[in-house]
Amino acid sequence: MTENTRQALRNAAASSAMEGLALTDAQMETVAAILEGRLSLADYLQALKERYQEA
Repeated sequence: MTENTRQALRNAAASSAMEGLALTDAQMETVAAILEGRLSLADYLQALKERYQEA
């Protein structure tokens, strides 16, 4: 991930926190993985769907 992308991610996280929706380190890592192509958004959403259907 480029430094510009990392900075954009940090800025988005800071903005989110100011709105009361702070991101955890795990959530930041997930976003980074998606941006870097290590995880597709479709795969992530499918995993969430399966996780909450089991609950």
